[in-house]
Amino acid sequence: MDFTTTQPRKIRSNTPPAPAVSIGTGTGIGTGAAAEMPIVYDVIPLKRWDGRARAAVISRLNGRLAPILAIFLTLIAVPFGANNSLSWLVAALFLTLLCAVYMGAVAHYDPLRPSALRQYRLSLALGALVILSAMAQLLPHDLLRLPDVAAGAPPRLGTMTRPATELAVLRLISYAALFILVVECCHNRRRAVQMLRWIYAGVVLHAIWALISLSVLQDQLLFTEKVAYHGMATGTFINRNSFATYLAMGATVGTGLMWVALLRPTQRSARRRRMPTSVALQLGGLVVVLATLAATGSRMGALVGCLGVGSVSALMLYQHRVALWRIGLGTLAGLLVLIAGAVLSGQSVTVERLFFALAEGEARPELFRQTWQMIAANPWWGYGVDSYPLAFELYRSEGLRPDLTWQAPHNTYLTLWVEYGVGFGSVTLLLVATLLYWVVQGLNGAERDILPAAIATAVIVLTAVHALVDFSLEIAANTYLFVALVALGLPSGARGDA
Repeated sequence: MDFTTTQPRKIRSNTPPAPAVSIGTGTGIGTGAAAEMPIVYDVIPLKRWDGRARAAVISRLNGRLAPILAIFLTLIAVPFGANNSLSWLVAALFLTLLCAVYMGAVAHYDPLRPSALRQYRLSLALGALVILSAMAQLLPHDLLRLPDVAAGAPPRLGTMTRPATELAVLRLISYAALFILVVECCHNRRRAVQMLRWIYAGVVLHAIWALISLSVLQDQLLFTEKVAYHGMATGTFINRNSFATYLAMGATVGTGLMWVALLRPTQRSARRRRMPTSVALQLGGLVVVLATLAATGSRMGALVGCLGVGSVSALMLYQHRVALWRIGLGTLAGLLVLIAGAVLSGQSVTVERLFFALAEGEARPELFRQTWQMIAANPWWGYGVDSYPLAFELYRSEGLRPDLTWQAPHNTYLTLWVEYGVGFGSVTLLLVATLLYWVVQGLNGAERDILPAAIATAVIVLTAVHALVDFSLEIAANTYLFVALVALGLPSGARGDA
């Protein structure tokens, strides 16, 4: 624009002039270039379903699912340790439906959400192989029949007890559903620790009930008379050794929670001289669980309980940069105190059984030897899941009491090889080994993340040792608790924050 001229010049525009518009009649807005209309825009608000909103919905869903699973773990142990077919059917139906509803809700609200299980594809594949191998024993084919062993014919693939194997498949599926739910639900470390507290509270309730039924209710089993283990705490379980394993896992959880409360920075301050309420509650619950464990009179239960408590204590202290020699000395002193307390609270029944262990255990080596003969006769295909009681009678020989029926070889490793065969039976061991690898990886996390991994590591160690001489992991309530604790201990680095 030239400002030296007296007449302003027009600025050229490529936009054509708007046509004259007349609105209504008699409005005074007529034709001409000066007539202009204001442009009014309508604003339409759009709801934006972004990632944060989706994550919030999934977080609320997980927050509601966690206590449901903790309640399930407490209640499933009530009907005789879930050692009956009705418990297996109810648990399988409940967990599979819950898993289907949960996965459907996640797919609906956040279809692009990555699964927390993707990091553990090998473990999932091994678990699926275990279930498929059990299902293969149910195939209706002539080659799947076991011939008469007395005739000398080589055994073939199949199951000797089809109904028992069918129930076992449902039980295996329920274990898988529980594992999936816990991994997907408790990837948040804060929620995982909270679920550990709920699980521990359930174990303490079982311990309290065991002491009440033993002392106040004249040693009853769910308001009925006991058929075995009179004068020893069994809680809602039939077998004291199985109940001892349940309590040993609970004591491991309680010890880990107690160390978290003790090693909290505010509690380590010298200005706090009184015992915090959280520490007192954890310590009180732990005393109840250990006293009940001693009252079971289980030798291996007491041993693996000390092993679990010592293992989780050593891992927690090592995480806090405590010297190894101090950890070893403190762990040894703590174990001696626990053993002394077990002796006193158990009224010396545990010590008496330890002294007479050799005399009472003469039958077990013979049972192992005859079970090895079964495995050697059919090493690859097995006799069918849950078929050991019937299959063992075909190989039973002198050396064992004729008035006893052996439901298990008192060694979970032998049970797997008898029922699945050496090949597929070892898949379960490989599955636990892969989970242990991932759990140990979680021990390298931050201070607040180590608790679930430390508890899971100690639980795997104590159950692996107890499985050498007992069948506690063949009791469903123990297996459910074992699966949940191991799943909680898996690392959460690739899981998200929901």
